[in-house]
Amino acid sequence: LSQYLEIKEKQISTMSKEQLMKELKKTEAKLLKLKKEIHQLDEDYEEFQQKIKMAKSELEKYKRLPYVVCTISEILKAKDVVGAKSITNTAKVDAGDKQNDDELIVVKVPPRLTYMLPNSGLIKPGVLKVGDLAALSRDRLQLIEL
Repeated sequence: LSQYLEIKEKQISTMSKEQLMKELKKTEAKLLKLKKEIHQLDEDYEEFQQKIKMAKSELEKYKRLPYVVCTISEILKAKDVVGAKSITNTAKVDAGDKQNDDELIVVKVPPRLTYMLPNSGLIKPGVLKVGDLAALSRDRLQLIEL
């Protein structure tokens, strides 16, 4: 850099006024061009920062585990529960070779929630006991044996 400045200083000392004006205009044009490039780079940087922020927030969605561990608090017969006809097994899965519509399971989930669910069909009737741990899918609220 110091060598470049020394060379430029020698060139400037030998230039006429017109040549100095041309050199000054060239330098100003280069400066303007560099400022535009810096501005464009700043805009690109901000855009990438926004994309990174969006990607991180998208990743946060997938950090949630798909299952919640819950505790079986009660196992009820559907005929004993008022309004049980509206609680149905929508999964249409039958692990026990018979329909599981007669079993309703009350589960407790850690954030103090309690659900009454039909047997999803992924668990044979009679396998679960009160106090057992099971997995509950977050999206469909289906029980899965642990």
